[in-house]
Amino acid sequence: MGIRNRHVEEQPPFVPNALLLTMKLLPVRQTVLNVSIVMVHTLPTLVPVRNGSKKKKCKVLRLNKISHSLKHVGLLQKEHQNTDVNGHISWNCRGFHNKLYQIKDFINKFHPVCIVFQETYFKPGDEEKIKCHSLVRRDCNSGRASGGVALLVSHDHPSSIIPLHTNLQAVAVLIAVPRLVTVCSLYLPPNAAIDRHDLDRLVTELPTPFIIIGDFNGHNPIWGSKNVNSRGRQIEEFISDHSLCLLNNGEHTHFHLGSRSFHCLDLAAGESASLAPFFTFRVGNDLCESDHFPIFLTRVKVPRVIPQRPERYIFDKADWASFTTRAKITWDMAQYPDLNVVIDNVTASILRAADETIPKSSTNFPSLEKRGGIDSVRKHTRINK
Repeated sequence: MGIRNRHVEEQPPFVPNALLLTMKLLPVRQTVLNVSIVMVHTLPTLVPVRNGSKKKKCKVLRLNKISHSLKHVGLLQKEHQNTDVNGHISWNCRGFHNKLYQIKDFINKFHPVCIVFQETYFKPGDEEKIKCHSLVRRDCNSGRASGGVALLVSHDHPSSIIPLHTNLQAVAVLIAVPRLVTVCSLYLPPNAAIDRHDLDRLVTELPTPFIIIGDFNGHNPIWGSKNVNSRGRQIEEFISDHSLCLLNNGEHTHFHLGSRSFHCLDLAAGESASLAPFFTFRVGNDLCESDHFPIFLTRVKVPRVIPQRPERYIFDKADWASFTTRAKITWDMAQYPDLNVVIDNVTASILRAADETIPKSSTNFPSLEKRGGIDSVRKHTRINK
């Protein structure tokens, strides 16, 4: 008989009397370590059991369960404000089903627009649903659970699937965030021969602006590797030929357990002109039970620029007598061998006198009322055309 995980609705944790007494005795600002120790020995939790057997209680509580329980009783403060909220997350999860806890933790903590996955290990008959999200995926038809890519998109942002006609393990979605951006998840297996024409065709099928995120399995010093291999040279040529901008900042994204070494295999590349300047790249510090660190792409908030008219001197209101007195050009200004310095000194003296004696026009545009209303503006625009 296999082990079945039964769905149990989340309820406030059971807090025994001994723990309540301990909570009252602890100061408000004292560390939660003492409470955690008490909770480990007192709080029960449910564990998966075999079919037909009763639910057993276990007194061993994982650290993340302790933190979850402390939040319920109000002893653990909220985490610091995170700057990666409403961005994009990319992660080679090495199995979607067994990482559901980490995936839901990403959603609750960061509220991403979408999460990009590689190596989902889905089989054709597998199904997975997450509340308020749509899962778009492409499985590796190898007859076993391996490879595969997916995009988990929030329902808070309108999106549509982009059909791709490629042999690569890739999937793409057009998302409004608020401008339309195409996000593509790509996985290139390390030992597979990648045809360059497939990569070129993928770019032509993606609506612009687009960003390609995934596990490329290539080594190149350009994105932080210590050496270069054939896949790394191929990806370098691909990025250069299509004028893509690499968003990586040199941080390692993969930990090889066998050699206990760090590598940079996960890349994010977008259009350099229209998209790349609006994203920042950051690598998480927790593997989350995988061998790849999650990648966080955060949108840069560009401040709104209010258009202004250039300032102009109002010569009709100038105080010319005061200007003549202030705009003094002395002999000392010309006692420099460099002619450019002399010109700068004379110009600065004249402009300083003008700023003090000649008023300037406003930088604000006149309101519609002063221009005769919207009808007058439309009429004037038609005449100019």
